[in-house]
Amino acid sequence: MAWNPPEGVTGNALFPYLLMITILVRVAYTFYEVPSSALVAELTDDYDERTSFLSFRYVFGWTGGVAIAAYALTFLLVETETYGNGFLNVEGYRAYGNVAAIAIVISMLVCALGTHRQIPNLRPPPDLGKITLGRIFGEIGESLSNRSFQGLFLAALFGFMAAGVAASLNYYINGYYWEFSTAQTGYLTISVFISAALALVLAPWVSKRLGKKRGAIIVGAIAFSVAPMPVVFRLLGLMPPNGSELLFQIVLVVTVIDVALIIAYQIISASMIADIVEENELKTGRRSEGIYFAGISFMRKLARGSGLFLASIVLAAADLSRNVQPGDVPANTLSLLGAGYACGLLALWGTAIAVLFRYQISRADHEANLAALKRGQDAASMVD
Repeated sequence: MAWNPPEGVTGNALFPYLLMITILVRVAYTFYEVPSSALVAELTDDYDERTSFLSFRYVFGWTGGVAIAAYALTFLLVETETYGNGFLNVEGYRAYGNVAAIAIVISMLVCALGTHRQIPNLRPPPDLGKITLGRIFGEIGESLSNRSFQGLFLAALFGFMAAGVAASLNYYINGYYWEFSTAQTGYLTISVFISAALALVLAPWVSKRLGKKRGAIIVGAIAFSVAPMPVVFRLLGLMPPNGSELLFQIVLVVTVIDVALIIAYQIISASMIADIVEENELKTGRRSEGIYFAGISFMRKLARGSGLFLASIVLAAADLSRNVQPGDVPANTLSLLGAGYACGLLALWGTAIAVLFRYQISRADHEANLAALKRGQDAASMVD
C-alpha cells in the first residue's frame, strides 16, 4: 500500500496517506518482531549459543532483504524511455511493493510455524497477582534502569540513526556520487550475500575469543570507520574517476568487508541484550526479555525515522534537484552530498561505539548470574 497509493493521490494529499500507512505498518510489525526477537533469551541461556542463534537470524534477515533488493534492481528498477535512469522508474517501485509484501508474509509465516513446537519448552510467566497500569509502567521503569541496557539503548539510538542516514543516501551515493549504473548497484547489493556468509562465521568467533562487549566495540569501530572512507578519499582527491572499473572494484571490496563487520556487530549487540535478562531476573524476579527487545525495537523505529530526517537535511543542503540525471549534478552539489554523508556516519557511529562502554556484563558475570538463579531455584524447590 505504501508503494501503490490510490490513483490521483499526489503532492500534499499523498502525505497523510503515507503517514498513516507507515504508522500502521510499524505498529503491526512490532506485534510480530518483539516476541520473535525475545525468543532467543528463552530458547537458550548459553553465552555463546545465543550469539550463534542470532547469527542465523541476522544472516537470513540480511540475505532475504538483499535478495529482494537485488531482484528489484535487476528486473524492476530498469532504465526505460519514459523514466530514463532506473532509480526513477515509478512502475518498478510499484511492482517492488507487491513482490516485497508477498515475501514478507511468507517469511513471517515460516518463522512462526518453525518455532511453534518450542512453545511447551518456554518458561511460563510467574503469577504476580493483579496487573494495573501503574504497576506495568513501574516494572518497565525498573527494568529499563539497568545500566547495561541503557548503554545498548543509546548505542541503538545512534547506530540506527546512522543506518537510516546510510539507507536513505545509499542510492544517491551510488547513482549520483559514483555514477554507478543500476546493474553495478545490483552487484553491490548482491555482494552482501558474501558479507552475510562472512558474518555468520565472524560473529560467533569474535564473541568466543574477545567477549561480547569488547568484540562489539572493536568490530563496530572498524566497520564504522571503513564505511565512509571511499567518500572521504574522493573528497581528498584520492579515488579513481567515475566510470573507471577500478573505482567500482574498490567500492565493491570495501562494501563486502564493511557490511560483514556491520552484520557481525549487530549480531553481537543483539546477543548482549539477551544476557541482560538473567541479570534483571536476579534483581527483580522478572526476566523482562520482551521489554528489552521492545525497547530496542522502539529505538530502531525512532532512530531510523530521525536518520531519514537527517538524510533529508543533507539532500536539502546539497540542493540535489528531483529527476536530475546522474552526470548532470554540479560538482559542488556532489561535494556537499559526500561531506554530509561521511561526516554524518562518522559522528553517529562514533557516538554509538562510545556509549557501548556502559555495558557491564562479561562472560563471567553471565555465568555467575545463571549460577545464582540456579541456587535460588533449588532453594525454592526444597521449600516446596
